[in-house]
Amino acid sequence: MSSNYVSTKEAADQLGVSTRQIRNMVAHGRLDVLKSGNSLLVSTDSLNRAYQVPRRAGRAWTPRIAWAALAMLDGADAAWLQPSERYRLRQSLQTRTVDEIMAAARNRATVRRFRATPDAISRLLEHVAATGGTAMRDAGIASKFGLAGGGGFLDGYVPLGVADEMAEAFYMEADTSGNVTLREVEFEEALKAGVPTAAIALDLAESVATREHSAGRSVLEKLLDEQVNRG
Repeated sequence: MSSNYVSTKEAADQLGVSTRQIRNMVAHGRLDVLKSGNSLLVSTDSLNRAYQVPRRAGRAWTPRIAWAALAMLDGADAAWLQPSERYRLRQSLQTRTVDEIMAAARNRATVRRFRATPDAISRLLEHVAATGGTAMRDAGIASKFGLAGGGGFLDGYVPLGVADEMAEAFYMEADTSGNVTLREVEFEEALKAGVPTAAIALDLAESVATREHSAGRSVLEKLLDEQVNRG
């Protein structure tokens, strides 16, 4: 076994969850795996990323509710919710911590990772809704997080099912430590107005890079405080 991979049981032990939860995390792209015969081996890189997401009891929000919460943290209405749903979610957000938001919104997208050439990355930028470090290419967004934009990688949201099409079109290979992260969104309506700042903050907060992790959590904390002040 490569030192870069562990068994699903070892992954479960390290994260303090059941092997069933490990399989669920794999299904949502939160853990990267390598097939070895009839077994799955979990990437230690993806385990390190998973450590950044608080593991709490309770159900995750559905994508529809998760994206509504992120929109509301940005001060938007989340018009796809019924008034009663909006009221309950607003009340809930006023009592949530950053850790609780990170845990509840963990199923907002399915993550896929690839390796691409620099030329492919520059062309891919036109076809994704930028998030994480890629969103820092926008000076206004970068100033909110106190981070600088970088090149050589891409992190963005795309509709469900599009990642494989992009991989074929841009000659990308699946790679658990690749320089392209595509987050497939089932509830596409949420991104019609662009990626909420709260979603960018969540993606940064899940980073293993200390500065990104801290900046994401700091902005999430500020957005939660603003939600309380809005009442």
